[in-house]
Amino acid sequence: VRSELLTQSFMVALRHPLWGIGIGNFTQVSIRSLVSHNSYTQVGAEMGLVALLLYAMFMTASITRLRQIERETLFSTNGSRFYYLAVGLQASLVGYMVSSFFASVPYYWFIYYLVGYAVCFRRIYREEKVQGKIEIPAGAVLLPDSQRVSGKAGPRWQPGAAR
Repeated sequence: VRSELLTQSFMVALRHPLWGIGIGNFTQVSIRSLVSHNSYTQVGAEMGLVALLLYAMFMTASITRLRQIERETLFSTNGSRFYYLAVGLQASLVGYMVSSFFASVPYYWFIYYLVGYAVCFRRIYREEKVQGKIEIPAGAVLLPDSQRVSGKAGPRWQPGAAR
């Protein structure tokens, strides 16, 4: 039944790509009035493909910004609390993104709390960085991902590299 619901939600999303069929209306067109059990296809079917794109970007943008904080504080002597919180929030967001493949939860508050925490956390981090409370050690300079050796694992810093 779930595979049929998944197929049905894809078909509804493709038939109504711009506006969808309205929030909460998928049960009206589904098999036996069941939900899709997939948040992404539910958003696509009920609100359209543009809303699906915005829903996905909403989560991935937060992860990208948290990843930036993680990279900046990895070798910081006094920014370890920011490092661990950034990693924890990323794990929570990724966990939600994976688990929402198997549950119809896009309108619950779970993800909006996590993204709100990420936004507030980034503002707090930026303010402390501006005030000079967080410093990267002079001997360890982070390299951008483009300068890493073909994506291989290894140190992301070079001792004594120029800033």
